[in-house]
Amino acid sequence: MYEIHCTMKLLYRVLLVTCCLVVAAKCACKYNERHLYYKELQCKPVYTTDANCPSSYDCSNIKARQNNKCYYKNEEYNEGSSLNTSSSSDSPCIVECRCLSNYENKTTFTCISSECPELFEGPPAEGCIRQYSSLNECCSSKTYCPEEKAAVTKCTYKGEEYIEGQKIYPEDEPCKECICSAGFNGTLSEPWCKTISCGYDLHYGARIAEGCVPVLYKEKSCCPIDWKCPSDGEFRITPGTTTKEADLSGKIYFFLNYIYNK
Repeated sequence: MYEIHCTMKLLYRVLLVTCCLVVAAKCACKYNERHLYYKELQCKPVYTTDANCPSSYDCSNIKARQNNKCYYKNEEYNEGSSLNTSSSSDSPCIVECRCLSNYENKTTFTCISSECPELFEGPPAEGCIRQYSSLNECCSSKTYCPEEKAAVTKCTYKGEEYIEGQKIYPEDEPCKECICSAGFNGTLSEPWCKTISCGYDLHYGARIAEGCVPVLYKEKSCCPIDWKCPSDGEFRITPGTTTKEADLSGKIYFFLNYIYNK
């Protein structure tokens, strides 16, 4: 057991990341947001006998990536090539992505996203709610106001009422996005809900290649607010050393042969 004294008094948690072997939660799948990170990068889960949840992840596919290529869902793209937008349907606001060299001469995707009219209109009138036609729609299609007499589907989740087309962001499942529509039963299942994509390959390819780890604002959050990289400060450990679930509760998180403070 390594004893690492915290030297940074910041209110965030560092998401556990690795390229070859990282211990994840057991059975109950605690730290589910960390599992989603590996799933999005298409790492292979490794299970111990009779375990329901992965004990580790094999991310050798990440380690094998070339520095002069871009990657999305394990597909390789040459510099200058464009990503088929239909391939990135999990990020509906993306219009186009191209594999380009950035200012650090690192090859990564550069993406253009839709700018929805509501971004420039300000919030809707008091009591009015923006409605979306589906979860795969980037911008709202219309606005509902209470004074309207038209019949509208209503949904209830955790005691809160939502109207048809309204987005639902469950606090207890931060990586889920839902929409109120006919048949919604509050189970956070398809077709009313989907898992949010953080677009790691599209937006953070260079960071992943550097061996950086995503930083979350708090334990129950989904996408990173920052990244912590090996050059920021590390403690070396013997490659292949693993840690137990108990070690994930507050002291250390690691990437390959680096240990990081909170």
